[in-house]
Amino acid sequence: MKKLTLMGAVLSINALGLGLAAPVAATANTNLDIVQDCSTGCPELADMNGPTGFGFVNYNQHADGTLRIVASLKGAEPNATYSVILANAPTHATTTGFAVVGTLTTNGQGNGTSNITVSRATLMSAPFGVGNQKNHIDLRKDVNDVSTGLYDVSGVDYTVKP
Repeated sequence: MKKLTLMGAVLSINALGLGLAAPVAATANTNLDIVQDCSTGCPELADMNGPTGFGFVNYNQHADGTLRIVASLKGAEPNATYSVILANAPTHATTTGFAVVGTLTTNGQGNGTSNITVSRATLMSAPFGVGNQKNHIDLRKDVNDVSTGLYDVSGVDYTVKP
């Protein structure tokens, strides 16, 4: 009888939407080419345009809602550290906020890779939130100054369930 009462309570909580978050189906890996938006001393505005061939970002969303990001720079500035930034819109012009989600350090040849997991809690909080997200990733040497070097990739799309 205790098992039935407990089961009924769990079913009631889930029916009211008070239970655990609805699971998300894991997504397939998506691979995007990194663009060198601004080299060091960048005189122009960051516009998501530039040469490719500087690496890639591969991402997917796990069933638990976390976002896995692998960022790989090739031929960038040697022995440099970049902040990996998840921005809350597809372009710099439409972004209203971002979160630094990791770092990437290049070796003496300017190559480096970073494996990052962004928690569901981070994805649910501002400036992101519940729903379909269409975001981009920046790799910046200085978070507040794109003239020190900026690589980016758009098309980082995922869904955050309540």
